[in-house]
Amino acid sequence: MKNIIKYLVAAIFGIIVFSFASYYLGGDKLGGINPLTGTFTNSSANASSTSVGALINANTGRNYLYMCNDGSNTAYLHFTSTTTNVAAAKGIRIAAAGCYTIDQSNLYLGAIYGITSSGTTTLSYIEK
Repeated sequence: MKNIIKYLVAAIFGIIVFSFASYYLGGDKLGGINPLTGTFTNSSANASSTSVGALINANTGRNYLYMCNDGSNTAYLHFTSTTTNVAAAKGIRIAAAGCYTIDQSNLYLGAIYGITSSGTTTLSYIEK
């Protein structure tokens, strides 16, 4: 019985130590990268139905990007190296007041292009 108690105490202690170490050493779902610390770039870009351009430039140092549609028109994001295949109603749809996140689980370092079905809309973002 004493051995069982010793093993249980050791297991509980191990779980506690692992939890604290994981928390303080950044052992989160992003493999130790905490995108919520450090310096962020805060900006906005306009997507339009009449012209296609890069909303956000390529960034080889990107770890995290959070983008929200502040306008009233739906925007479509495209991850491509050219504007050739950028079209409304294709790509990642961000409705008015909707948001999209890029993190370590879906990391993309290239330029992000955008278009709307009609009119223009403003997309605000933070990037690290």
